[in-house]
Amino acid sequence: MHYLLLLPFFANVIVAIFIFGKNPRNTTHCFFALISLCLGLWSFTLFLRTYFLENIFFYKIVFITPFILPTLFLHFSYIFPRKIKYSPLWRRVYWLTGTVIFLMWPWSVQYVDQFGHRKDGLITKIFVVYMVVFTLNTIKNFWQQHKEANKIEKNQLKFFLSGF
Repeated sequence: MHYLLLLPFFANVIVAIFIFGKNPRNTTHCFFALISLCLGLWSFTLFLRTYFLENIFFYKIVFITPFILPTLFLHFSYIFPRKIKYSPLWRRVYWLTGTVIFLMWPWSVQYVDQFGHRKDGLITKIFVVYMVVFTLNTIKNFWQQHKEANKIEKNQLKFFLSGF
């Protein structure tokens, strides 16, 4: 039954390769491919965790890709379907916050007992706040893009958001 987790892994990796292969120089394609790849890797790490219940390392690697996803989604909301200008200071703050949280993934889980129950670390609680703030900003950006978009861009946003 756990093999079902491999389906989104392969699907997202194939989508990432396809989108990146279409136009590797396009920033939007690169970020979409990176988001798809991260989602696929997240599914793969969940698959690994189901087979290594008592190993704390596999509980920790599950958090690697989710720690960078909110930053990628937020940046993607600034460049899709068209670029929105925002201050270089905020851009640095977003990327620095995402990078710091990403580098702290080893402290995401404190321990795992013999039944596979984990005790989350402080960074996991900080991650929840980080994810909520970045997700709300992403939704706000997409909403602004939708209000100002023409018909083609609105359809692009609809298809993108319905896919996720």
